[in-house]
Amino acid sequence: MVATPLYGVICYQAWQYYSRFGKSDTLLLRTMVAVVLLLDTATQCFNSHALYHYLIIHQADVRALADLVWSLVSQAGTGGLVASIVQLFFAYKVYIVSGKNFTLPQPSRPACRT
Repeated sequence: MVATPLYGVICYQAWQYYSRFGKSDTLLLRTMVAVVLLLDTATQCFNSHALYHYLIIHQADVRALADLVWSLVSQAGTGGLVASIVQLFFAYKVYIVSGKNFTLPQPSRPACRT
């Protein structure tokens, strides 16, 4: 239920990005934004299908909850792919901003020790 308004925000942000930076950024970055938007669109479609399946087609059918619908499984895959792309891009930007330094920043080092 929360995913639909957030998807609207993502579409607006993509539109703003292409309006402002669509010609000045690299082709790789523009393609990454488009891929993330397309994968988010697929995730939203899978989410809508799963909601329709459980709430409309199988209304008040408790036995239907025992079986996973294909779109629910696919939603997890596309959502995970989007998260991976975004986190790798963030890690790349931290790497660039840190002067291409692989070491962790000093405040986070104690948290990483076992």
